[in-house]
Amino acid sequence: MWELPAACHILWLLQHPLTLRFSHKLVDFEAALLNPTASTLLEDVFTKLLLKKSERECLSAGIGLKYEWWNKQLREYYTALYDKWYALLRKAGEKLPESFSDDDDDDEDGDDDQDSDGQPHSPTFVFTYTHTLRMHREHVRMMEEDDMRVEPLGRDRAGNCFYFFPQFYEERRLYRLELATNAWGLWAKGDACFRDALAGMRALRGRKVPGEQELLDHLEVIVEQLEEEAAAREKELEKATRRAILEAIPRKRSVRIQVKQIEQMEQQAAAVAEKQQLTLEELAELKRAELLRRVEQEAQREARERAREAERAALEQREREAAAAERELRRQRRLEKEREDEALQRRQERERQQEREARELRAKQRKAAEEHARLQADLEAVADASP
Repeated sequence: MWELPAACHILWLLQHPLTLRFSHKLVDFEAALLNPTASTLLEDVFTKLLLKKSERECLSAGIGLKYEWWNKQLREYYTALYDKWYALLRKAGEKLPESFSDDDDDDEDGDDDQDSDGQPHSPTFVFTYTHTLRMHREHVRMMEEDDMRVEPLGRDRAGNCFYFFPQFYEERRLYRLELATNAWGLWAKGDACFRDALAGMRALRGRKVPGEQELLDHLEVIVEQLEEEAAAREKELEKATRRAILEAIPRKRSVRIQVKQIEQMEQQAAAVAEKQQLTLEELAELKRAELLRRVEQEAQREARERAREAERAALEQREREAAAAERELRRQRRLEKEREDEALQRRQERERQQEREARELRAKQRKAAEEHARLQADLEAVADASP
């Protein structure tokens, strides 16, 4: 019995990544799984799962392929997948599980959509959605831990475990897993059932078992949320009622607007009466005049368009000429600056050359003076040495 709630849970997780046309509740998926051959919801879901994205976009919104098509595609896909696993296990030399068999007759009989206990499609659905979830890891990873529901809310004195699906907040349900039979059952559904369950838990006397207080606390929180939502819905209903009443009240119109509307109605009535009195020739003349007026209006409109186009072209031409003149002015300024830089560079080069020549001349004069002084000293020394 656990396969049906699990498949419904996975189906609910997949409706957001698959972008279904409408948001569905748990009861919709239950009804679809219990009667898959006539379910348009399963047609839409499995069409999106089995087709490629480009092929999927070719279908109209909310339109899926029939049960015969997607059931055949699923059978062929998983038959090939099981054969591949079987071959890999044979190649690896591992011990084959009992579920593998070389007999393919099970895939061709007329009861291939039923389990041995009569539950339709349960293993196929569970394996299909579990395999598909690997393609939507990011979406699953973004979910809260409470949405994945891995722990029970609590236990009663008989040892039964209670599970709550928080993601189905629009239709709260509390399931009970019986300890004796290990069977699932719907224990509470709807606002009144949760209030009755809380009242029954509070009415119990005696020592509480482990897990019973946790269940009672969760029921109190759920009932508080139900009361808050009921109060919010009541406020919204009051607002909507007041808005409807205000919209139904006739609004006062000013005298000027009323007079204008009366004049328009009188003009329309006069035009209708005048048309009724006209002859066929006059009607034809009016039609020709109306046609000429439309032709003239069209010609005037085209003339205005041409004038605007010519003005726009002239403006663009002036902008291009101004831009070209600006570029030429910048080029002339750049060339003038380059010429000035070259003249300055040549003048500086001449000054440096003159300074070098002056330094060389001074060095030569200093060297000649030193040689003259040395020669004069030698002559004096020779004169002093002679008798």
